[in-house]
Amino acid sequence: MPQKLTPRSALLFEAALFQQWHRPSTRTPDEIRDQFGCTETPYFQALNAAIDDPDLIAEFPIQTRALRERRASRMRQRK
Repeated sequence: MPQKLTPRSALLFEAALFQQWHRPSTRTPDEIRDQFGCTETPYFQALNAAIDDPDLIAEFPIQTRALRERRASRMRQRK
């Protein structure tokens, strides 16, 4: 049964996969759908909210910093 998608749950899911260094940094739509029962768009919206949330930054400083850096890198590449 998929868990409820919240910014915290998206961050935990991403952080757990991020720690598995042998995995690629992208999530497949099937992984996201199986875990949360939603498409990629709401997942990444929740993840972006999580990495900007001061409470979650305080709770998961390493993961949020790494994900914010990854997001900034992707944004620079798009320009």
